[in-house]
Amino acid sequence: MRGAKSVGRVGLLTLIIAMLPAAMGADAGPAPASRAAEPKPDEIRRVVGQLGHPVPSRRQAARRQLVQWGLRVTDELRRAAEGPNVEAAFQARDLLEALDSAFFQGGQISLEVDRAEVNWDEPFALTVVVRNPTGGPLKVTWAVPATAPAGGPVDEAAQVAALFDVADFLVVRGPDDEEVELRIDPIERDAAVRAVVERRSSGAPPSHLVEPGGEARLRIPEFNRGWARYPTWLSGKYRISIRYQPAWKDQRWVEEGIGLTESAPIEVQVRSGAPKSIRDANRPLKLELKQAGSDLVLELRNLWDRPQWVNLDFGEDMEVQARLTWQVQRLTLLGEDEVNVWPRLIPVEGREHLLRLAPDEAIEVGRVSKRDLREAMGKAGRRRSGRYEVTLRYQFLSEVERFRAALAARKRKVEVPTHLYTGVVFCHDYVSIQD
Repeated sequence: MRGAKSVGRVGLLTLIIAMLPAAMGADAGPAPASRAAEPKPDEIRRVVGQLGHPVPSRRQAARRQLVQWGLRVTDELRRAAEGPNVEAAFQARDLLEALDSAFFQGGQISLEVDRAEVNWDEPFALTVVVRNPTGGPLKVTWAVPATAPAGGPVDEAAQVAALFDVADFLVVRGPDDEEVELRIDPIERDAAVRAVVERRSSGAPPSHLVEPGGEARLRIPEFNRGWARYPTWLSGKYRISIRYQPAWKDQRWVEEGIGLTESAPIEVQVRSGAPKSIRDANRPLKLELKQAGSDLVLELRNLWDRPQWVNLDFGEDMEVQARLTWQVQRLTLLGEDEVNVWPRLIPVEGREHLLRLAPDEAIEVGRVSKRDLREAMGKAGRRRSGRYEVTLRYQFLSEVERFRAALAARKRKVEVPTHLYTGVVFCHDYVSIQD
C-alpha cells in the first residue's frame, strides 16, 4: 500500500488540499494557491545541474525545486543520472526512483463528506476529488471505475478497495486528539474482499491516469461503518486529513521535510458515542451468566462495533452446528471440589438458527434450572447446595465458505451471512444455590 504510513513504492506526492466547509454535503473546491509558472526546459536543465554543486545548501535548494516541479523534470534527471558528475548522478537516480512511481503530481485534491453530523453508528461517505490543471497526465491511486454509484447497495469488496486505495495517507483524529486506527474485519470471510486486499498489498496496486483538465473521484461509502473503517466511537469532532512524505533513502531528506505535504483537516461531528462495552471490548462476543428466578440464564452479547451473526443451531455435527457446554465445580472451605458435572441444558426454541446481533445486543442462548444443577451434584455424591464455579463455552469453528459447502452437501438450503462469527467464547462465573 501507498502513503503516509507505507510509502516505499509511492515516491513523491505534491498535493494541494482544500478545506471542506462545515455544511452537510458541501463541496469544497481547492483552496486558492499561488502556483509556480511552468518551468522552461533551460530552467529545468540549470536546476538539475545544481544537484552536483559543491555547496550542500545549493544542492538542497535544487532538490526542493525539482520536487515542486515533479514529473516535468524526469527527462533531464535521466540525462544527469548517466552523466559524469557522481553526486549529481546519485541525486538524480534517487529522485527518479521516487518520481517514477509518484501520484497526484501537480494535481488539486479536495475532500467531501455527504454528512457532516452523525451518530456513532450512522455511516457517512468520504469522497476524494482530484483535478488535473497541468499540461500533462496525472496518476491517481485507484482504478476506473472506483466505486458503485452513490445511493446503491454497498458492495463490500468495493468499499474495502476504495478505502485501502487512500488509507496509507489518511489521518483521522478523534475528539481526544488521538489518531484513529483503521479497522478491518477478517478478510478470509469473503474471497472478493481478500482479493482486493492482497492486490493492494502486492507490488502492483491499481492506478489510472487523469488527462489534462480532467477530474477523478474516489467515493468511499461507509467510511466509519464499512468492512474496512475508521470507527467513530466517541462523541465530538473527528478531523480527517492527508499527510504524506516520500520514504526517501536519505534520512536527512526525511528530517528536512522534503516532499512533506499536509492537508487542512475536515470535520465530522459525532452527536452520540458508542456504548462503553464496545469502546472497551477486546473480543467480538461475550458470554454472560445471569440468575433469573429458578434458572441460570446464559446470554451472548455482541461487543463488536458492527452487526454480527451467530449460529444457534446446537449439536454434535461440528461442520454445521455450534456447541454450548457447561462445566460446574462446587467450592468448599478446602478449595474446589474436583468433581465436574454437566447439568441438562434447556435450549431456546422457536427462532432462526442464524441470528443477527446488533452492536451491544444480547440474546439468550440457553438456560439451566437450579433444580437440575442440584440433582446433578447429588448424583455425583456431593452436597446439593453451596457455591459453584461455572465455566461456559460457546464454539462454532466452521469458516463461512466451509459452512456453506457443508450445508450444500447435506442438501440444506440456508442463506449464510458473510459476517458469521467463527471462534470460541468462554465465561467463568460463580453462583450460590441453596436447597
